[in-house]
Amino acid sequence: MRLFRATAVLLSTMLLVLTIALWYAGYLRFVRIGVLIHSSGKRYTEFSIVTENGGISPGFDTATEDRSWSYLDVYTDHVTSREYAGGYDTAHLGFGSASLHYNGGWNWCVYAPAWFWTFLTAILPIIWIVRRFRRHRPGRCGQH
Repeated sequence: MRLFRATAVLLSTMLLVLTIALWYAGYLRFVRIGVLIHSSGKRYTEFSIVTENGGISPGFDTATEDRSWSYLDVYTDHVTSREYAGGYDTAHLGFGSASLHYNGGWNWCVYAPAWFWTFLTAILPIIWIVRRFRRHRPGRCGQH
């Protein structure tokens, strides 16, 4: 059980660091990272993360077109900001989702401010730190 908890905290901490890096990069430029999940002939599915203007948007894309890259695609554009998946006009307080259907493919994503993703990935490390300090304070000898 301790190994499982330690692994979960480590992965969450790594996601926290990645989220902070994406948050920072999103203010400097448009960044899109796509990772191939499944491919069958010309049809493929990928998981993508887009960051721009202080928001991070994880999503899925399915398309039926030729691929010019293999398993990882990183695209950056520092000149213009874009609105991913057709825009976030329906976003309320910075939260929203978008779905786009095109030429036999589809795109779906969830959009939230970067601070939300940072808070979400910081929960496990914070719990671990609090429990670690509580366990080692004076007067707790022999208690687990």
